[in-house]
Amino acid sequence: MNDFERAIIGPPITAPRRTAQAVDEQTHTMRGLMSGRATFDALVRAVKELRRLAPDDCDVWIKVGDISVREATFIEPHTFTFEGFDQRGDRAWVVQHFSQLSVTVIHCPKLKAGAKPFTSGVIYGFGPHAPSA
Repeated sequence: MNDFERAIIGPPITAPRRTAQAVDEQTHTMRGLMSGRATFDALVRAVKELRRLAPDDCDVWIKVGDISVREATFIEPHTFTFEGFDQRGDRAWVVQHFSQLSVTVIHCPKLKAGAKPFTSGVIYGFGPHAPSA
């Protein structure tokens, strides 16, 4: 800091140790509240549980709006991307903040091969991090 900055801003302010620790704890708490981690974990649990319960001749799907999801990705700390296809069979993506997310996990009879594009019925998986660019 130069003399001009010191004259305008003043000397650095330091917080007492207890105050700094309280701020650190509050920051940690707020990061947890502003994270989509619990939503991601709940979605993974729902898919796994329905896969366990669904009959062998059924597929498990995530539905986001009218999109049947093939791949769901969680980009920490708060964004979800869903890739799949709409009801006409066109490829579609949804990108959404966790606080706005509404998904449905369903099972339905396996679709016949070749009936529509992207109808494998397989959810490829969840990625807790964005892919590297």
